[in-house]
Amino acid sequence: MRTLPLLATLLLVVAANAQTPPGSGGGGDPHDRSKTGTFIQQKQDELAHQKQMDAAHVALRSAAFRDALRNYAPGKLPELRVNWGEFITATGRVFVALQLAPPAASGLRADGKVITFGEVRNATGTVVLDFEEQARIEESKGDAFIERSLLQDVRGATGTFGIARGGEILAVGRATFDFAAPEKSTAGISPLLVSNNVYNLPRIQKPLEPFAFGGTKVVPKPDGAFRAGDEIWLFTDLRNPALGDDKKPKVTAKIDVEGNGKKMRGAPMTIDASPLKGVEGHYGLGTTVDLSSLPRGAYKVKLTIRDEIAQQSYEREATIRLVD
Repeated sequence: MRTLPLLATLLLVVAANAQTPPGSGGGGDPHDRSKTGTFIQQKQDELAHQKQMDAAHVALRSAAFRDALRNYAPGKLPELRVNWGEFITATGRVFVALQLAPPAASGLRADGKVITFGEVRNATGTVVLDFEEQARIEESKGDAFIERSLLQDVRGATGTFGIARGGEILAVGRATFDFAAPEKSTAGISPLLVSNNVYNLPRIQKPLEPFAFGGTKVVPKPDGAFRAGDEIWLFTDLRNPALGDDKKPKVTAKIDVEGNGKKMRGAPMTIDASPLKGVEGHYGLGTTVDLSSLPRGAYKVKLTIRDEIAQQSYEREATIRLVD
């Protein structure tokens, strides 16, 4: 099992995503003025990025796509896997990072051009977002996917999404965005990301880019399927932990695995909380889990993070599959 030191060199880059803002102190303290200036710059960067995204947005307009979304039923068309997580920007804005992964049979490969389309309806049935936009397929270790951020308030809403090539609809899927919105000033952790691909970005990401943390990219495994030789990373972002006299958090992690008639109960272990440079109060937590001895099948992985100073625990779960 490896923990965050491997990730630390990746994470210690100017952070722009999934973070709370530095303090907005004023007065004559140069440090406070520096933090205020950083926050203002982050806000400007976020607004500029949103403007770019708004300019690129195209509303849903094709009747065939609209019908496919509104008449969605599992198994009617090839299933589009919809993965998502809620995050918070440097200025405290909540958004949803979205990953759309077509089935392998679609034959889509990196840089292939497709159309993504979707419709998100809130609990009252009101459409809060729709789109029909050109996109390029990304690829991660053989997995094809498309990423997008949802900036609207989609808490409790249901989104139906599709991918098409030309006029052919390749896959459609649906997800409900059920989450409690994180707050910039409170303690907590982000959703648990399970990945076999964590790497340093060639550039600092924009504030609203999905699944990017202070210059580090974490690609959620689209189908949650891992082979025996894969390195399985568990990653989460810790917000506003208590600090000791050394101004550092003290954090432990415990991993429990259950499924396929097997149970593994992990012991608490100290995990390095790597500060995400440039944004006060956020720390990247990453560790690997070795499941190579388990038989093939589905497993629930539970990560328990404990702030030992605040005596506060947080749990996140994910389901993975071990395949041949």
